[in-house]
Amino acid sequence: MLYVFSILTAPAPEQEIIGINQPIAYIQVDNLVAAYEPELDIEMLKQSGEAELIAAIVQHDRVICELFTQQTLLPLRFGTAFVSEAALKEYLQANQAKLSDRLNQISGYGEYLLKGQVAQPEIKPDPNLKGRDYLLAKKQQYADLQQAQQDQKQQQAQLVELLRSHTDQNHIQIATPQEAEDLRIFLLLTSAQAEQLNQVIAQWQGDYRSWRLELGSLLPPYHFAEI
Repeated sequence: MLYVFSILTAPAPEQEIIGINQPIAYIQVDNLVAAYEPELDIEMLKQSGEAELIAAIVQHDRVICELFTQQTLLPLRFGTAFVSEAALKEYLQANQAKLSDRLNQISGYGEYLLKGQVAQPEIKPDPNLKGRDYLLAKKQQYADLQQAQQDQKQQQAQLVELLRSHTDQNHIQIATPQEAEDLRIFLLLTSAQAEQLNQVIAQWQGDYRSWRLELGSLLPPYHFAEI
């Protein structure tokens, strides 16, 4: 089995990179290069203990990141393997046009993760209120919370449109927020676009101080490989 990390444009990197167990190797077909580790039994690895599997996933990402520091690449998912060199070469040959086009399209770009949190207003009725006054205060509290949530949705929509205006329409992916997040967006940007976007985000947060946004560091284009 050949465990494959990524597809690159020739020539292959000269720097030696250690894979999960041993140094990675390269197979070239015309202008495409596949970075792989030979003789890695991925099925056995998947059946190993949780700690070993997590460690392998971490190493998989490390290899891709090390390759990405040297040149543009299309990262492959953890567990991608081919039965032989012939099968891998056949894949590269059959998909040469598509892979080459995508590599050209993302050349000079990297992936950035924008995460956002919004502070929810604390609205509490006066505990000294009684009877009808207390019920009216609770009703107003509910209305205020509903309005705050509506404002949040409008602000988020405005932010997404702002992001779209600073990058290509195909270079933005809105993802499901994770725990403690209200916003999670993947962006494909050049370094100049990322620098400019950081300034735009800072200005936007000045207008909407309840939001806290964080644009992450440069990553390989995991969500934009499209292969």
